[in-house]
Amino acid sequence: MPARPLRRPGARPLAAAFMAVAAGLAGCGNDYVRIEALSPSVEPEPAPKPAPREALTLKPVEAIELIELGVTRDGALIHAVGLAPTTRWFAATLRPRGGGAPAPDGFLEFDFLAAPPELNGGAPGARGLPAQRRLQAALPLSEQTVRGAAGVRVFAAQGAAAARF
Repeated sequence: MPARPLRRPGARPLAAAFMAVAAGLAGCGNDYVRIEALSPSVEPEPAPKPAPREALTLKPVEAIELIELGVTRDGALIHAVGLAPTTRWFAATLRPRGGGAPAPDGFLEFDFLAAPPELNGGAPGARGLPAQRRLQAALPLSEQTVRGAAGVRVFAAQGAAAARF
């Protein structure tokens, strides 16, 4: 005698369950609801034209307030605080000058850059108080990069600041 598959008593096979659902839906008929697309009552405004690519770049911050050097187990950490020209600047960064090689005097040189509010699609910021324009950036340096360097120098639009190791 062939073996019968094990079933729980009172359990309906999956196919029978689908058939029951299909039979229940068959009585619904073909009453479709017709939906028509409506046109907007107000014409959409045209998208603003993007600014030229060369205008959408990081720019130097206005001034450097503070440079701190910290020692890490893998090298050093530069922490710079500066002032943006106006409020709402963002994405502050320290970018190495000269490909990261030390200057002739042994200092590693960096530009303190940030993104103006126009880069984020915003209106230019107001002049604001110094506390509203303050930006910070940090950059870890490897032990190999720091080895032999005399210190770091960070440049802004109005001057530079330096710190020795």
